[in-house]
Amino acid sequence: MITCRRASRLISDAMDTHLDDVQSDALAQHLQICADCRNVARQWQMIRLGVREWRHGTVLLNQEVPPFPA
Repeated sequence: MITCRRASRLISDAMDTHLDDVQSDALAQHLQICADCRNVARQWQMIRLGVREWRHGTVLLNQEVPPFPA
C-alpha cells in the first residue's frame, strides 16, 4: 500500500503522463480507501477541466467531474 504522499505524487504525475500498470493499480487501491486523496484527485480534475474550458473559451456549468484516470 502506498502513502498519501506517494499517492499525491502519482495524482500529479497522472495529470501529465500515463502511469504504468503498477503505479495505476497502486493509486487506484489507495483512492478506494482514502477519502482525502480522492478529494485531492477530484480537485485536480476540476482544475484541469476549468483550464481546458478557459483555453477553449467554453464554460460548461453543472458538469459532472469525470472519475480520476487511475
